Amino acid sequence: MADVALSKIVGALPAEPDPDALYFVRVGAGFDLYVGGTRLNPGWVEITQAAYEALDPPTPGVMYVVTE
Repeated sequence: MADVALSKIVGALPAEPDPDALYFVRVGAGFDLYVGGTRLNPGWVEITQAAYEALDPPTPGVMYVVTE
């Protein structure tokens, strides 16, 4: 098994991502998680509290970041 390198939150993936590294790439108020160059999370949707409360129901599989 290969060693895994951890990387801090970055603004963008490197041009040639290390295939054994985790990358936390800043997106708005949150981040996307990558292993090598492959995104693992479905992405985050920024939404206001009022808009979130109006969802009936929230969309399954979507991760929401509630902003002021």
